Amino acid sequence: MSGNATPAQYPELPPHVFIGSSSEALRLAHRIGEELRRGQEFDVKVWDQNVLQSGQMLLEGLRRSVSLFDFVILLLSADDIVESREEREHAPRDNVIFELGMFMGVLGLGRAFPIVVLDRESPLKLPTDVAGLLYTRLDKDKIDDSAHVAEKVAEIREQIKQRSKSAPLSLLPSTGLAYGYFNNFLIPVKEGLSELTNTKHYSKKEIEEGKYIFWILHPQSASEASVVNRDECVKKLALESVSIKYKGRSYPFFVYPERDEKGQVQFADYPTTLRSSSDAIDLVLRQGEIGEFAEEKERLERKEVTNFIKALRLLLKDVRAIGNSFPAKVRFQQV
Repeated sequence: MSGNATPAQYPELPPHVFIGSSSEALRLAHRIGEELRRGQEFDVKVWDQNVLQSGQMLLEGLRRSVSLFDFVILLLSADDIVESREEREHAPRDNVIFELGMFMGVLGLGRAFPIVVLDRESPLKLPTDVAGLLYTRLDKDKIDDSAHVAEKVAEIREQIKQRSKSAPLSLLPSTGLAYGYFNNFLIPVKEGLSELTNTKHYSKKEIEEGKYIFWILHPQSASEASVVNRDECVKKLALESVSIKYKGRSYPFFVYPERDEKGQVQFADYPTTLRSSSDAIDLVLRQGEIGEFAEEKERLERKEVTNFIKALRLLLKDVRAIGNSFPAKVRFQQV
């Protein structure tokens, strides 16, 4: 990025969607997956598509997999017959209910979508907690009707598109790191910019008049958010150090030697705090052999960067905390 830099949209991973079902309902699960893929907006995997690595214990594999996905669709169908209070009823397979609980516990209720296949002649017995949720209903008599399935999947697609705009709290730390970076760096920097004195790269008057932008430079993967990589980035872009003091503390960041195409001063920071996400991912995966979970680790690390930035964008809309003008000056750039 040079003095003619323009705002760049960081590459965002498409929502990663898991579809689970019983073996008996696998064909329908794949039909739902194919329908969900039509818009090419989501990365969709049905449970039998190499979700678990060879040799993994089922429960351990599921525990790892939960963190890899952003949303889950669980198909609840009449696969078992249970006897309860001297009544025999159809019920979903117990492992599907268990998986629904695991995903809800990690991803949250708003990112788990139960689809219940309803049979008017044989009502489906659902656990009380599940029965109280909003869920998508598929009429068993219309399963072979493509239009009926497409209509139901379209409803879920729209909900995923809307909910993927938010930054969820999870077992991994990106959202918490974004809150810390926002409160403990961006707000103090915004408040302290007025104390900057004239240099060869900017004048105090320019800063007071808001003639500047602030780049948040970030890597693609959390493991790359190291001090070493930051220093290499600083050298490559010829950035120079600058610092402000706010309430007795120093806050260092950087300034470009050139202006942007509008003649504005260009400040920048490289949040090395993201490196903590990589360390947390190592703990979650508990790697045994080198490279054993390399694909999962890379996806999680990219997901953490995406979620960190998404959370910052939402926090920057809090005008009570950061004012009306500063958010428009913050830009994101992958380096």
